[in-house]
Amino acid sequence: MQTKVNSGKMSESSNDSFDEINQFNQEVRATRSDTMFQRKAGEKKSELKDFSIKSVIGRGSFGKVFLVQKVDDGKVYAMKSLRKDVIIDYD
Repeated sequence: MQTKVNSGKMSESSNDSFDEINQFNQEVRATRSDTMFQRKAGEKKSELKDFSIKSVIGRGSFGKVFLVQKVDDGKVYAMKSLRKDVIIDYD
């Protein structure tokens, strides 16, 4: 059986690929922090009363995941509910 030994140098094409990945990661970091989870001007914080619970879609040792619908616009979301006492005991 023959094996090729890597000389420790990266080929030019893999180096270019690595540069592209780094550039993409930098672009994502630069744009994500500015756009994710920002409220529009005048938009209030969401509260539990803004949602109606439709069903339980998952259970775990720390809590449940609910299928909820926002009352204002009817969009459907998943909401995780964690039991604080279990998390504190676990820590």
